[in-house]
Amino acid sequence: KESLLEGINIINERAHSLSQFIASYSQLSQLPQPNKSAFKLALMIDNLATLYPHCKIVNELRPELLIDADKSQLEQVLINLFKNSAEAMSHLHEKIIEVNFSQEGSWQHISIRDYGSGIANLDNVFVPFYTTKPQGSGIGLALCRQIMFNHNGSIKIDNHVSEHSSPIVSDDQNISKNDHAAKQGVEVVLSLPYITNVDLY
Repeated sequence: KESLLEGINIINERAHSLSQFIASYSQLSQLPQPNKSAFKLALMIDNLATLYPHCKIVNELRPELLIDADKSQLEQVLINLFKNSAEAMSHLHEKIIEVNFSQEGSWQHISIRDYGSGIANLDNVFVPFYTTKPQGSGIGLALCRQIMFNHNGSIKIDNHVSEHSSPIVSDDQNISKNDHAAKQGVEVVLSLPYITNVDLY
C-alpha cells in the first residue's frame, strides 16, 4: 500500500512538472506581437520598485523620458530582471539595483546593474528551460529575449567588476565586513530602436 501511495505521489509530481513545462512553453511560443505606445519609463521603474521593498532600486532616468514599446511586455521584462537581481543579492544586507539610460545613434539603451554573485555560465542564460535555481523554470530570460526581439531590439547580459571603496556588508561569514574589494555583479542592457516621432526630452 505504501509503495502504491509513493507511486501515486511520484505520478502527481511529474504531472505537476509537466503542467508547468507546458504552461511555460505556451507563454514563450504564443507571445503576442507588441502593442506599442509611448510611456514614461522612469514612472514604470518607480512603480515596480514597490514590488521589491528589500532592494534599493536607484532610478537614474529622466522623469520625462518616453519609451515607445508594449508597456505590459516591457514591464514583464523588467520584473524578470529585478527578480533575478534580488535573488542574486540575497546574501547581502544592502541590495542595490541601478537603472540607467543612454542613447547611441539610432539606439536607446536601458541598463540594469546589480551587485550579486554574477553568472557562472553566460553561454546558457538564454537557453529555454535551462536554470541553476532549485525552483526555477528557465523561461524568464528566454522570454525577455523574445520580447526584445519582437520589439526589433536586443538584450545583452554580462558580468561586471567595478571598484568598491566602502566596507562590504554580507551575510557570508567568509567575507570580512571590513574588507575593501571590487564589486561584482551582472549588467543587463536592453536596446530598443530610437523612434524619431517620440519626444524623448
